[in-house]
Amino acid sequence: MLTNPSEEVLAGIRLHGPAAVLPSLTIQRATEYERTILDSPADFPLEWVLAAEQRVSRDAGNKSLEQVAADNKWFSSAG
Repeated sequence: MLTNPSEEVLAGIRLHGPAAVLPSLTIQRATEYERTILDSPADFPLEWVLAAEQRVSRDAGNKSLEQVAADNKWFSSAG
């Protein structure tokens, strides 16, 4: 269920919103569900949004958003 979530699973998660406490999302291969999550990221737990973004970025040959942020020091402390 969590390695290949269906539309029904995603709809159920949306009901609980981004504060839902769920196991980690481990998508083994690209699916349409990453795009569903990324199309409405406020509806899903942050961990799932990041996992979907990392899978999409990896499949596209891009760095993950986390790596881009680190490389550009978007959130580094000034000081």
